[in-house]
Amino acid sequence: MDVKDFISKAAQGGGSAMSFPRIGDHIVGEVVDCEMIDDQHNQGQQILKLRIAVEKAMIDGQFLEIDHASEQVVKDVYVRGPGMREAIGKAVIVAGADSIEPGDRLRLEFSGEKSTGKGRPMKLFVAEFKSAATGSVPF
Repeated sequence: MDVKDFISKAAQGGGSAMSFPRIGDHIVGEVVDCEMIDDQHNQGQQILKLRIAVEKAMIDGQFLEIDHASEQVVKDVYVRGPGMREAIGKAVIVAGADSIEPGDRLRLEFSGEKSTGKGRPMKLFVAEFKSAATGSVPF
């Protein structure tokens, strides 16, 4: 998928989930919605679904920067897996918040992998978080 395909599909609302196939892939933007949903991959468990108005992203090694005056791209981030949950949780706490709300800002990056001894490595992430309530300067 190239950047043009990414924008076209995201603008249509289809294929809106953010994936992180390559180390270095990331997303930066404002949280527009946040909800707990049933995890379709693990019956009986819930995951956090974040909707992010994308400002910048690296998707499958391709850089994307959005001009919100002419287009808006919203991607869903499904917070599953210990690497992603831990990175976001720590970033929220470091920012002095106890929740994620619309208007908050998030930067999430696939930073590496860790062997689990079970075949597929665990994805590791780093995150930065700014709470809209604190009025802090955006990153």
